[in-house]
Amino acid sequence: MNIRLRNPHRHGSQTGLSLVEIMIAVGISTVLLMATAATFFGNMKAVNQARSLTSATIFLETIREDLLAQPYANLLALNGNSFFDGDTQGQSHYRADLTVFQAQVGLLQLRISLVDMNTNAELGRLVTVRSQS
Repeated sequence: MNIRLRNPHRHGSQTGLSLVEIMIAVGISTVLLMATAATFFGNMKAVNQARSLTSATIFLETIREDLLAQPYANLLALNGNSFFDGDTQGQSHYRADLTVFQAQVGLLQLRISLVDMNTNAELGRLVTVRSQS
């Protein structure tokens, strides 16, 4: 019995990939990986911004609750005060500026402005009223 093995080079057929084909495949893979990385890092930035905004909102709500727990007579004396989310102003990320004024007899309006200490931008404002009774 005589078995012959076929030699692919002998009959002119080409096997494997050319250098141009490999370069095209590497280029396409690079573009896809770069797009995926950009999306990933964009999502990470959005998550960090959402986490920061949630922290700021909790801080603002805590200030509001603390102010509403104060006796009515003490609230006007707090006008112009600033509150910080850290132990000191230097360690804080947020500042809450308080404005208190008498809207009418027996009714105080409390306005709290939340400021980002890094950008000095106002993130939000909360307005509430407190009656004397």
